[in-house]
Amino acid sequence: MVLKRGKVVDKFRFSISGIVIPTITEQPVKSLGKLFDSSLKDTGAIQKSNKELGAWLTKVDKSGLPGRFKAWIYQHSILPRVLWPLLVYAVPVTTVESLERRISGFLRTWLGLPRSLTSAALSGPSNILQLPFR
Repeated sequence: MVLKRGKVVDKFRFSISGIVIPTITEQPVKSLGKLFDSSLKDTGAIQKSNKELGAWLTKVDKSGLPGRFKAWIYQHSILPRVLWPLLVYAVPVTTVESLERRISGFLRTWLGLPRSLTSAALSGPSNILQLPFR
């Protein structure tokens, strides 16, 4: 992929042993969990991970498990999957705050906590319930 004056030019084609290497516009490249496509922006991947988080949370919520098991599934399965894209991509603070609001809402309902409880009570280091949010 060659950028000229802000436009993608597919002028050069590389090949190894007669096999043509596809350009990034034809086939996106994934490296260490980060997807590189022709737009060279992170917004699509951030939106995808946001949708995946919502799907995972609703799937766990609709399971017939008790609330503390749902919180355990979140802590040991969903949270590691959410943290990696947050480390790899440049995610805006507002997006992270909206993810935190969504997650804390589910956790409050699963654990039977009041809605007025602050997020600091869920993730504080000196609390009995120490969830690794921050």
